[in-house]
Amino acid sequence: MVLMHPTGIFTNPYAIEVLQRKKSELVAGIANTDHLLDWLIENGLVSADKRLAVSSYRTREEKNARLLEMLVSRGERACRLFFYPCLKRVEPALYNQIRSYGRSPLHRAAEEGQAEAIRALLAAGAHIYAMDSDSQTPLHLAAPHQSHSAVVKLMLREEGKRADRKSSFLHMAAQRDESGFARTLLRHGAPVDAKDGRRHQTPLFYAVSRGDLPKVVAALAEMGADVNSRDGSGRTPLLMAAERGMAECATVLLEKGAQLRDRAPDLSSALHLAVMSDSPSLYPN
Repeated sequence: MVLMHPTGIFTNPYAIEVLQRKKSELVAGIANTDHLLDWLIENGLVSADKRLAVSSYRTREEKNARLLEMLVSRGERACRLFFYPCLKRVEPALYNQIRSYGRSPLHRAAEEGQAEAIRALLAAGAHIYAMDSDSQTPLHLAAPHQSHSAVVKLMLREEGKRADRKSSFLHMAAQRDESGFARTLLRHGAPVDAKDGRRHQTPLFYAVSRGDLPKVVAALAEMGADVNSRDGSGRTPLLMAAERGMAECATVLLEKGAQLRDRAPDLSSALHLAVMSDSPSLYPN
């Protein structure tokens, strides 16, 4: 199952469940606790002062158990990012052993390119956005395979029929910085400027709002996204980037044709907002 917080951020409830149910395998399987802890600290999932708390335990298994307890206490995001990218990078064999947990029949059908099975499962109520422990949807598993092009198109068509959807696979790709996945979706007909059901934002807004993600911003712009579109609040992607101090995104948007003269509803320009957020890359030369 995939959930969305009011902020529009996709979450994966399997992440905590997997960590709890597979705790014994993880405790026994994590071979390099210190290296993994370095990655967790670098990705902001554990504070640096926790290093001492973990190191105070005598055995590797005790250290691993304490580390996993810390992650569960930090919630869904910490557990999700623990699996990917941290565990994948540090303990790839263990990661591959754990990652299939939580995969649904729809995941398996998509990965194997079984279009008829996908139709039947969706007709029976299968959740098109279901995530496995790796935070991958069925479409994520189909997309890398060139031979599964028909399946990718099928799932995008099925998504388009859902009147109750609040956002799309492309919105998900944009806010998760999945530029390769985004390009695959667009090549298979995903509407580049589809607006969500909450803030009337296109995927380009998601890429800007979730962080300084110039790669996915560039990918969307190069595939035809309207860089001067406005969301429900009257802002453009450039105004949002300037307001949030996201200099790299702003630079890419300007390179792709964003209008510097456009103003927010309160008449603030991107330059005014850049000054307020101290983003010198937007200042005039």
